Formats: sequence, structure tokens, C-alpha cells
Amino acid sequence: MGIWIRSQDKCKMGKCAEFYIDDSYDGDYDIEGYSIDDTPIILGTYSTKEKAIKVLDMIQEHIETRSNNVFQMPRDIIIDDEV
Repeated sequence: MGIWIRSQDKCKMGKCAEFYIDDSYDGDYDIEGYSIDDTPIILGTYSTKEKAIKVLDMIQEHIETRSNNVFQMPRDIIIDDEV
């Protein structure tokens, strides 16, 4: 199983089977996706852990509804007002 994810900067796209939030050294939170062969891909960076969790919620909802085959990672500013 897996879902195609296009990175926040639109420069990478991969089929990911697992997702993790990783806090970086500069205080931001990266969402990492792991491809079917366990290759890590940084998909997006968010200023708070709450925003990163919200994006994981969005990915989960996308998987559940299967609205299309590719999920586009949102920019940090897009979810700023929703948290």
C-alpha cells in the first residue's frame, strides 16, 4: 500500500507507505514519508508540531476519502489560521 505525495516545494513526489513528524534542529517540524523501499523523503516543514499533526490528519482524510491519487503537501501559511 502507499499513497503518492508531492512535496511542499513541489520538487519531489514519491509513493509513501509511512509518515513521521521529526523535529528539526532549528525548531521546525518536518513531515517525513518513507517509500515502499524505506527511503525517507522530507515532504514538508511546519513551524509548530500542531500544524504538522494537522497535515497528517489531512493525509489521513485524503486516504480515507480517496478523492484522487496524489496528495499535495500544503504550505505552512495555508494551515496557519486553521490551527
